[in-house]
Amino acid sequence: MPDEEKKTEGREKLLTYLTQAIVRLQQSHSMSSTKLTNEVMPDIVKGIKQLCSGAPPPVQEEFRSCLIFYRVLPNYEADMAALEEALRKIYVSVHKTLERSPERASMRLRVEHAIAVNVHCGAAAAAADA
Repeated sequence: MPDEEKKTEGREKLLTYLTQAIVRLQQSHSMSSTKLTNEVMPDIVKGIKQLCSGAPPPVQEEFRSCLIFYRVLPNYEADMAALEEALRKIYVSVHKTLERSPERASMRLRVEHAIAVNVHCGAAAAAADA
């Protein structure tokens, strides 16, 4: 597999992971802060690190800086909203790199993105109705 295809596949895997993480966060409103801090955030950070291990150092640093800005790192002090926002920022950053070569962006990613947006909008509407 050529390098460019590997890079694209890696980006797609990261976008899929981020989408799934965001959806799971949106569906778990009653999660305790202890579980968020001790289990969820460390697992998500670990997943991002694993999926980004082959990325150039500046990209890894960009993601790390985003997680620090939203207080996910270094001590997992973020609340659920901040964690979700950090994941969305990383998602947008990765997605932009795929948009530069639209012929490589898969239909699967576009569908997953639409699902994530709909889940988010549905959750917001449900909260507004409550």
